[in-house]
Amino acid sequence: MFSSCCCVIGDAALHAGLVPEFASEPVLLRFAATGREALALVVDPPVVFVLASPLPDMGTSEFLRRMREGTRGSEPLVLVLGREIDEIDRIVAFELGADDLVQQPVPRREIALRIKALLRRSKAPAPSLDTVTAGRLRIDVPQHTVTLDGTPLDLTAMEFRLLAHLARHGGLVLSRARLLDEVWNHPDSLDRRTVDTHIKRLREKLGDASRVLETVRGFGYRFRADALEGGASATERSHERAHSVRG
Repeated sequence: MFSSCCCVIGDAALHAGLVPEFASEPVLLRFAATGREALALVVDPPVVFVLASPLPDMGTSEFLRRMREGTRGSEPLVLVLGREIDEIDRIVAFELGADDLVQQPVPRREIALRIKALLRRSKAPAPSLDTVTAGRLRIDVPQHTVTLDGTPLDLTAMEFRLLAHLARHGGLVLSRARLLDEVWNHPDSLDRRTVDTHIKRLREKLGDASRVLETVRGFGYRFRADALEGGASATERSHERAHSVRG
């Protein structure tokens, strides 16, 4: 009986090499020759896609976009493998929802361990706090949604996990190393700037509510629920200024 699924995309040799690694695991290991074939697979979560870039029929960015559009609410986890990955590639991949990114060549044993780490994360117990509210900001963990003034924010799976993790530890300063360990599960294989990149993207999407994410220089980041207490939204402040001018 399989409890999870891993789909290798675009690399038949890698798929064959991973079979022995999962022989004793309750993991269904599948292969898809193209991105379209992978997106058409109907599997029950948790699922991990192992994307061997480049794919024969679409770019990595296109695959990640299509995956997000087709699986809202239950996004699979994605491990991207590539031979020539620069900093821009990393940033774009993470922004579009990749969970891990590895530059090849890399031992298949390490790839298998990374897949297992992602599967453990996907099956982790739900956070003790189902909903976190900070003024106009509401984070609904079971529904994987974030709303600001009642309007849903379009966050990637990783952006949501990072924000929810910080919110669950509200008031505590979490170091970049700890966030890489607890959110990404790979404290040693990722640059700590990965955290900064995701925080930057979160702040852009949160707009004036971004002050809930406090940078503690030299240490890390902290979620400040009180930062929005009693604060008016940008729209409300705009109306107030207009009324003041008319008066």
